[in-house]
Amino acid sequence: MMENQEMIEKVAVEDQKSIERTLESTNPFKHDKRKCTDVMVLILFLFFWIGMLIIAGNGYRHGKPQRLLYGTDWMGRTCGASSDETKYVPAYDLTNYKYLLYPRLFDDMKALVAAGYDSQQLVHPSTFRKLFGVCVSACPVLSKKTLYVHAYIDYRIQGNPINEEEASAVKNEYLIAGSPWKVEMNTTNVLYRCVALTKVEVIQHVRCIDKCTDQEVERYQNGSVNTLTCGMDNEKNPFINCGAQSCNDVITAVRPSCKSSETMREEREIGTTIQDPVTQMISRRWFLLVRWLGDLQKAAVPVLICGGLIALILGFFWLLLLRYWASVFVMYFIVQDLNLHCIEWECRSKIIKRLIRIQLAIGIIREASKALQSMPMLTFYPFIPTFFAVILVAYWIVTATFIATSDHLVIPSTFPVNGTFLHYNDTTQVQIQEKKNRKYFMLYHLFGLLWTNQVIQAAAYTTIAGAFCEYYWTRNKQEIRRRPVLRSIWRTLRYHFGSIAFGSLILTWVQILRIICAYMDENLNRLKQINKVWKVVRMCLQVLLWCFENCLKFLNKNTFILIAMTGQSFGPAMKDSFLLLQTHAARIATVSILTRFLMLIGKVFVTTFSMLSMFLLIRYPPHEVPRFLVGDLANLTNPLLPMLLVGLLSYTTSCFFFDVYGTGIESILLCFCKDCHVNKTSQDFYMTKDLVAFLDGPAQSNAFTKYKNRIQCTDDQMIQKFHSIKIEN
Repeated sequence: MMENQEMIEKVAVEDQKSIERTLESTNPFKHDKRKCTDVMVLILFLFFWIGMLIIAGNGYRHGKPQRLLYGTDWMGRTCGASSDETKYVPAYDLTNYKYLLYPRLFDDMKALVAAGYDSQQLVHPSTFRKLFGVCVSACPVLSKKTLYVHAYIDYRIQGNPINEEEASAVKNEYLIAGSPWKVEMNTTNVLYRCVALTKVEVIQHVRCIDKCTDQEVERYQNGSVNTLTCGMDNEKNPFINCGAQSCNDVITAVRPSCKSSETMREEREIGTTIQDPVTQMISRRWFLLVRWLGDLQKAAVPVLICGGLIALILGFFWLLLLRYWASVFVMYFIVQDLNLHCIEWECRSKIIKRLIRIQLAIGIIREASKALQSMPMLTFYPFIPTFFAVILVAYWIVTATFIATSDHLVIPSTFPVNGTFLHYNDTTQVQIQEKKNRKYFMLYHLFGLLWTNQVIQAAAYTTIAGAFCEYYWTRNKQEIRRRPVLRSIWRTLRYHFGSIAFGSLILTWVQILRIICAYMDENLNRLKQINKVWKVVRMCLQVLLWCFENCLKFLNKNTFILIAMTGQSFGPAMKDSFLLLQTHAARIATVSILTRFLMLIGKVFVTTFSMLSMFLLIRYPPHEVPRFLVGDLANLTNPLLPMLLVGLLSYTTSCFFFDVYGTGIESILLCFCKDCHVNKTSQDFYMTKDLVAFLDGPAQSNAFTKYKNRIQCTDDQMIQKFHSIKIEN
């Protein structure tokens, strides 16, 4: 009996293999019979990265990123650093002087305005290089003692440049600039720059919002008390000014049994220490930045919870709704649209036509939901390419900082002799001279960033598409081999990385052209040399490049799906994808529009409810939750920034989540179109019974017949083999 059982199993395996060999010609998806594609582009990509590493090494050797972090003073010395003697700058040690102060900010700003600088140019980061700066140990504040700022040439002689001495050190002070200067304003540290401080009065208010008891309501109605200490009515239960006390102490004194409280923060600007309007504008903008950074620090953990965790839960919930209620959503919006745009006698025909068009779309969406349900780990796969993208951006920022600060310090050919000092007009003692090749190095590095980023995105897209394609082209969905995502990653990196680099390279060229046009436009605007003709040409060029880029993205996506499906190189895959788009334009257009519509609603749903959760958390902070989970929400200066960050983070999370689902829908759709094209003659389709129902009439009946015959044939063969073995024995 054991031998018979083993023989039956062996025969079953052989029959299954013979069936697979028979159907191999009609199945374009191949697990093993693949080869490397577009190897030359892959080699080009590797050599390009070798060039990037060489440029990065040169930047690490000569760059000084401390210049951007701490800034440089009027002699080109980097604050907070030390250096040996060079050709242009004597040895110095400013490790204790990390902050950059602009002692003659009013005069420099006045000169810049007279030179034609507008408000946008004045606050541009490059403008601060034109201001006269002095490295100091701490940002000065007004006190009873009068302080002066000195532009010392050698700090080792006089020491701290901020002191009470009004007299100048003739041999060790740069008198041409007007040193010394009297400290006439309070300053604060913003990114190691001493910026004028705006005086703000902060007023805290609080009230208890517990539900009122019947006795409290009765006393208020009888006139026994004028106000309540409970409830949500602003008139009956007004906010209480905390004054110098803690709001917790105030609420405890007013209502000791209070469980839920609501706080309100009011800020009043009571004036600045600066009278110049230009300097006031810059000071307010810097102070606003400080407040935003403070709010971000106070609400960091709640922002991550609401924008990340809650958004992910809402994404799964929306996916569950689409799995069972997609047709209901679509029908509702179609009927609403028809009620607005058609008259009564036309509605029936329009509804019938639109129902026929969206049948396939709903079937594809449901099939993608089933596929994603069978591969749940695919939902979290986008975090892997995101991790590599973050590493890439971090590397690029650090390297670009070193390259940007690898310029030389030089002495200008002329010096001021008339007693005036205009730093922006090449009259400093030591200046930074840009290297001739630095811009080209930055452009090369920028191209590498864009290309590599596109490669990461395309590899992720191809991997996801490969998993869905394997699901579609497997007859029995229960027999899908384990770890389809890992196998798709292996196929993408092992065979198709060159094709991915090829498609990404084409798209990168378009992106770099758009950046160059924007850079030229910004420079012309800054130099005020732009005219109406150039504006029209620029707008037309930007629109054309934008349209071309989006068309390329659409074609690339479909090409990568064909690459993951058939294992072709980039050129043939793009040709086949274009032919499929042309042949099945109506189907693809309907599914694409419907998919984008549902994905857009899903993103709006996730973003809205994530921001609502953050608003409720700020409005009614829970007291029984650990403090590190809710942060310091009661002391936010403005809840708008944390809510906007939650909206941005939740939208990004929803994009990651729904992009997987959207990629699955597009992959299943192209597999369906490819199945219809390849198996049109044999009518032996690989699609499931749910998708067979959306074929044309004759093809549908033939496909169902083939499906039943295939199952019956397999069963009959097994029975015959079993009987023959039994008779022989």
